[in-house]
Amino acid sequence: MRAASEVVREGLVETDQAVCAALAAVASGTAVTTAPAHIDDASKSVLVLPLPALAPGSYRVMWRVLSVDTHVTEGSFRFQVAP
Repeated sequence: MRAASEVVREGLVETDQAVCAALAAVASGTAVTTAPAHIDDASKSVLVLPLPALAPGSYRVMWRVLSVDTHVTEGSFRFQVAP
């Protein structure tokens, strides 16, 4: 990635049944997000995380969703911002 994205969008399955969702971006163990994540209004299967301008480096995005049937789904992925 040559330029930092303003938003991370993570597609999930069955978030139309979500009770709550969390999404965070971290670098070296420190959170870099300043705004809360939310479920997209247009597509209830997408979590949206607004991002500040990111410095070059490695980042990890972690997500977790709790559904109405108390099933928890979670995961993570990594990305890099090139100098």
